[in-house]
Amino acid sequence: MKAIFKRELRSYFNNMTGFIFISIFLCFVGIFVMMYNFFYMSSSLVYSVASMMPVLALLVPVITARSILADRQSGADRLLYSLPITSAQAVLGKYAALLAVFALPVAFMAILPPVVGLFGEVNMLSAYLALADFFAFGAALLALGMFISAVSKSALVSFCVSYGVVVALYALNILSAALPSGSFFAGLLSYASMFGSTDSLMYGLFDIRALLYYISIAAVFVFLTVRSFEKKRYV
Repeated sequence: MKAIFKRELRSYFNNMTGFIFISIFLCFVGIFVMMYNFFYMSSSLVYSVASMMPVLALLVPVITARSILADRQSGADRLLYSLPITSAQAVLGKYAALLAVFALPVAFMAILPPVVGLFGEVNMLSAYLALADFFAFGAALLALGMFISAVSKSALVSFCVSYGVVVALYALNILSAALPSGSFFAGLLSYASMFGSTDSLMYGLFDIRALLYYISIAAVFVFLTVRSFEKKRYV
């Protein structure tokens, strides 16, 4: 598993995918921080973090589209199947590499509260809880994208399907906002969209249910990816 993690992590930077993901990610972080924290003179970072959620959703397919497909297309998956590791270890190694690539720009975001604090009072607890929620949201999206890669026949199909799913999920969030506030269906659609915690973050509220929900989604799609990987082992 450790060897797979290292190989996958290197691959994201050998083919520039990791650099592209991180560069665009940090570019938008800079835009939102400048807009909310310096232009609007807000000392809260939760607005910037919440605004990054749709951006992250659009960036995730860049690194997940070939996460499983790359080995299948190159024939390296047969080598993985011959190694003395389980399908779960192989998938977890790949997923850990995806999380590591995502964690790099998030680590940069983690130094922003003290920096912004130099210019005003920052609620550190609120800022870091928002980052924890954001990281869990990203982990769920990465697991979903990896699963789509596992069941797709080409990187283009995986890329397009991932974007289609993201758009559909965001549409559910917009639809939930159009329904009467507090209604059962509004709450259901909000959580189903995975963007449900955005509004809470905008108001500086941390919802532990959203964090657990994202972790559950990540676990479910990692499990489904393992099952798909295992199935193709015997094809």
